Amino acid sequence: MKRLLYMSELPPSTMAGAPVIVRGLLDGYDPERLDVLCCARQHDVPDPVVRGSYLDCEHTVVANAQLWDLRPRRFFGPFWESLNLARVPRIVSLGRRIVEARGSEAIFTVPWRCDFALAAYLLSRRTGLPLYVFEMDDWEAMNAHALPRLVARRYHGRLLRQAERTWLISPAMVEAYRDRFGVEGEFLHHHVDVERYLEASEARPAFSDPERMSIVYTGSINRMFADTMRSVCDTLNRGLDVNGRRVTLSIYGASCPPELLGPHVTFEGLVDRTEMPAVLASADVLLVGVTFSQDPELLELVKTSIYTKTVEYLASNRPVLIVSPRYAAEVEYFGDVSTVVDSVEPERLAEALSRIAGDREETENRSRRGLELVQTRHSTAAVLDGFLSQFRVGEVSSIPVR
Repeated sequence: MKRLLYMSELPPSTMAGAPVIVRGLLDGYDPERLDVLCCARQHDVPDPVVRGSYLDCEHTVVANAQLWDLRPRRFFGPFWESLNLARVPRIVSLGRRIVEARGSEAIFTVPWRCDFALAAYLLSRRTGLPLYVFEMDDWEAMNAHALPRLVARRYHGRLLRQAERTWLISPAMVEAYRDRFGVEGEFLHHHVDVERYLEASEARPAFSDPERMSIVYTGSINRMFADTMRSVCDTLNRGLDVNGRRVTLSIYGASCPPELLGPHVTFEGLVDRTEMPAVLASADVLLVGVTFSQDPELLELVKTSIYTKTVEYLASNRPVLIVSPRYAAEVEYFGDVSTVVDSVEPERLAEALSRIAGDREETENRSRRGLELVQTRHSTAAVLDGFLSQFRVGEVSSIPVR
């Protein structure tokens, strides 16, 4: 394997969707040939579950400009992110030092905030090392305010065109970036060990409790999900009975807005990845909630992003409920194997859950097709070898665009 330098604000971990995907891709990489250069604020988190999930390789961190968690975040967030651009020369300098000391042969970045992806681009230009880019959320939409907005707009196309290989998170993003940037990206997403999820789900049949319907949601509740999750939680906390069962929701993740919680919505915290198959098997229905906001930046994200959690949901062979506008990339890709509700009205939610629980034959058929999708396109065997082949010395391969 080539000596690889991974540069991104977030180290590969179980913290959120993007770090989970990267961790899965790099978990089998020789730790002696891998270096991670990341943000100290994102690395030095107190949660032992997150810290215990870091890859067993050398990590180098760069201090963050943010000194205090000031509110409101909609104002102070862009302020701190603008200040963080001043550390780009420091990131490039540390990256060059790693390249020279470790003999790095390639650079890999996942754009999130502006500074690390920009530094990876500059380091590639200055050293001549090949750059590999995996974009999981529209970089400009993720940096929509203040100075980061100007920087992302100026360098987005340059970053993608500099890349030896560009992977993109959804077929919708592949098509959009072909039109916007003239870049032929390749679809790549999360991969799972399907058998682990199936084994857990087969041990507990869905809808086995005659008095309760258990819904599970996993992962972040950021601005792409927050308003829809708020509406769903409000409906459930007011009390919702479907086919004689009281509907409850359990949320698993690093954090949860407290206003979502109530008598029928609970926060269970972050669990180790090895426990995730059992967590999903405990559910009757698995939930994805996507924002209906017409904010231009959120629209761009919704139209091009699909989510890590959905692959894991489908691997568990459980019914998946997607509350989302129809134009979402999530619906375009996963809609045929999920139940989609394009409204947050309580009546529509109740109707969808009643269909899932009542029409068991159709529900099982949809879940079976979802499992087949994961086995074909998102299993470890289907994804990992093609990705790692890009970094094997003397080997050139490709991951087919699906």
